[in-house]
Amino acid sequence: MHFWGMNISTGVKKLVAGATFKIPTKERGNGQCVLVEGGFIITAAHCVDWDCTSLMAVWGDYYNKIKTGSGDLTTGTLAVEPVSDIAVLGCPDDNRLPDEALAFEDWCAHIVPVKLLRRTPKARVPFPVWIRTHVETWVAGTATYSGWSYSTFSYTTDSEIPSGTSGGPIVNHAGELVGVVSHGTNCCKGKYYSGAGLLSLALPTWVIARSIPSKIADELPSGRLHIPPLSSGG
Repeated sequence: MHFWGMNISTGVKKLVAGATFKIPTKERGNGQCVLVEGGFIITAAHCVDWDCTSLMAVWGDYYNKIKTGSGDLTTGTLAVEPVSDIAVLGCPDDNRLPDEALAFEDWCAHIVPVKLLRRTPKARVPFPVWIRTHVETWVAGTATYSGWSYSTFSYTTDSEIPSGTSGGPIVNHAGELVGVVSHGTNCCKGKYYSGAGLLSLALPTWVIARSIPSKIADELPSGRLHIPPLSSGG
């Protein structure tokens, strides 16, 4: 089953585009990131600069800049989970970088964030998704959560995803953020599949708690990383 030919509303596209930004990296060029509710920025783990060799980094001494319409903005690296290829950025530590923290909070107040996916998709039931590329185009596709891959899903698209789109938003018809672009660019028309982290399962619980109303978050399945933030800066 595929949903090629379907589209999402102009309003949803405008909202998602307004919350999507470029993130430059030292070794990989530019990637993308997207602001979600709670003041968090979601991107792919391979798009951020960090030096940890463990499987998880939380609130270390790492900072990443993102490109906004008013210039570069400093963000703090709150969590990096390379298995699902998910990274969470946010307000830098206000004790160490007070000016940058104030700038981040002011910036957030003027951006309409994207909502996180409110539910985990049913296993093995295809659903339509749309991807915003770094060249400001949209690519439609079909995603499937297998149920056994824990925190990832696969998708195939109706056209190629251009290189440089890593970290870019993958949304459903309602504009909810399902995941961000991870690996694979040859996923056109089902010939090859790409994978990405399923945010409703891959994100730390403290991100879910701040980004989704508690009544909805309580209904999401357990098993996400349960690691509290180690600073009050974000």
